[in-house]
Amino acid sequence: MSYTNTSLSTARSCLTKYDFGYNQQLEPDSADAEALQVGQAWHKAFDADDLDDEDLHNQFLMAPYHAIERHAPSPLWNEKLRRLFAAYHWYWRDQPLNLERSEYKFSAEIGGIEFEGQIDGIPVIDGRRGILERKSTVDALDAESSFWDRLRLDVQVGVYSLGCGFTPAFILYDVMRKPTINPKRLTKAEIKRMGAQVRIDGVTKYYDDTFTAEDLEAPLEEGRESIALYGARLTADIGNRPGTYFARREVPRGAQDMKTLQDNLIAQIRVLEHAQEYGLMHRNPDACAARGYSQCTFFGLCSNNIRPEEGDPAPDGFHRREHRHPELAQPAD
Repeated sequence: MSYTNTSLSTARSCLTKYDFGYNQQLEPDSADAEALQVGQAWHKAFDADDLDDEDLHNQFLMAPYHAIERHAPSPLWNEKLRRLFAAYHWYWRDQPLNLERSEYKFSAEIGGIEFEGQIDGIPVIDGRRGILERKSTVDALDAESSFWDRLRLDVQVGVYSLGCGFTPAFILYDVMRKPTINPKRLTKAEIKRMGAQVRIDGVTKYYDDTFTAEDLEAPLEEGRESIALYGARLTADIGNRPGTYFARREVPRGAQDMKTLQDNLIAQIRVLEHAQEYGLMHRNPDACAARGYSQCTFFGLCSNNIRPEEGDPAPDGFHRREHRHPELAQPAD
């Protein structure tokens, strides 16, 4: 049996969730949790990224933006992620990443246990080879934020470091903070200004974007930003304070860090094997709605005391997926 960071993270949060999701391979017929979809859409954009300086004026027509549209959990998140992706390239345009490889899967044996994963990239900086990890977060990204300290304990990249086939000189975190602003009500002054200008000129500006009378028909009537108007304000906010939204930092991992990580991984798996052997896959109510995530996928089953077993038909609203680790359905490179 193989393990991934996602499966082990699930087991640490709730053994019942691990049992449902990985032993029984249950997943809902509806879409995944919003936070997970946002992270997936962000990564898919980089998978499809062929953006270059010459094409910046056409960036909303390019493959990464189509990928975001396909994977974003809602039209609002589609707007947020498209704006963020364009701003990301603007912000880092003078510091491009030199990637030896990007988005590849691996399979490795660590301490007699098989691990699988997908590494975002192998960056090379000043002749040093490292591991790139892209993350999206709700946490602040300033230097004093505890977010960076917690990354020293990050199991995911630790597993990648142990299984990537070489000793990385560094781990580079490339982080995007999710917007904290959302669509808002328009002020009376904004409604008056835009209404007057669009009647005279047929178009008007909202922040730096141009909108037609048709674009503004519903917003002016309802007195609230449309998704497109919100997007214009979000782009302006990112431009005014880009360091709030984007950060890169090398987080050191010493030899003792890696030894502790490996010992902890093996210990967790031994405890997990023991729990599975003796049917000790208990619920953890504290994980039903973890910070930054929507309600657990399996909350409806647990709250109604529905406990399917392996071999039972999938409960209503669920099906059994083909792969134990769906993110790694293709063979490792």
